Amino acid sequence: MNEEKIEFTIKWKGKSFPISFLSTSTVEELKEYLYIATKINPKHQKLLGLKSNKNKKITNNLALKDLKIPKSKKVMLMGTPEKIIQKVQEIPVDLPLIIDDLDFEYDNEEYKNIRTTELEKKLDSFVENLEINIINKPRAGKKLVVFDIDKTVFDMKGIGSSSLELTRPGLHPMLERIYPHYDIIFWSQTKWNWIEAKLFEMGVLSNPKFGVNFVLDITSMLKITSNYYKKRISKSMTKEEKEKLEKRKHWIKPLEIIWRRYPDFYNEKNTIHIDDLGRNFVLNPKNGLLIKQFIKKAGISQDKELFYLTEYLLYIADHYDDVRVLDHKHWKKEWTRINQSRFKN
Repeated sequence: MNEEKIEFTIKWKGKSFPISFLSTSTVEELKEYLYIATKINPKHQKLLGLKSNKNKKITNNLALKDLKIPKSKKVMLMGTPEKIIQKVQEIPVDLPLIIDDLDFEYDNEEYKNIRTTELEKKLDSFVENLEINIINKPRAGKKLVVFDIDKTVFDMKGIGSSSLELTRPGLHPMLERIYPHYDIIFWSQTKWNWIEAKLFEMGVLSNPKFGVNFVLDITSMLKITSNYYKKRISKSMTKEEKEKLEKRKHWIKPLEIIWRRYPDFYNEKNTIHIDDLGRNFVLNPKNGLLIKQFIKKAGISQDKELFYLTEYLLYIADHYDDVRVLDHKHWKKEWTRINQSRFKN
């Protein structure tokens, strides 16, 4: 009597791998096959869409017959080949994947000036053609927090022997605590293979206490031309002074492509974008939270930024339906004001 077979398709970076294994074969055997096909180390492989029949954790010795295969018979593989990981770990100083990380002051009213017909067409095209690999489905009723990576939660040029050492203190505790209230997205102005490799090394994609919904890279960013000023922009600037503002091309992260793609879950009222570069907020200034850059030096980091940010995000989740009522660009001042008010009462 022939033993039953389990058949489905693994999708990875546009490639398809037909799977036909005996039902008694294990997850470990499947991962070894994928390692041969993709050169992705089994410990770095993440199979999206697979669940166990008994809703237990999927272990290497679990038989394939005990897995729930999606009705589509398609399973997405996430992971980075060993050679690419090794190159990323070398982190050359002149790495071309990273965009200029020098920030500049921009006019808070600038977003009104750059919302041109041309920009709207770009946004429409982005939403239509944007390919998003869902890791965890959006959850109804949750707010959304969008994190930048380099200099926000990780310092790729810092001093450390591993990615964990270069990770900003408090990242995992923060994500674990805010996850009941927020969906989580990472958006970096780098290439996909770098993002994926780093998030795996940081343990972000394997922590069972929270889930990342999806990841966006530089291909989801727009390049625009906006005004900037070499000195801090003041509300008291005259019209003549503002006319002297220089034009500069730079990349931005338009949250609107997320809102248009998932209108039933995310919108301008429930989204906070955390980044160390204020210029990324030009299109969505009221949703941008400007965080101090993380620079990892030798020794144990004393950085407390994410610990304070955790409390701020939790307070917002409990007290505000519309996140835009607070000035996130100066969130520490807002948090001080809130705490002073709480203690008075």
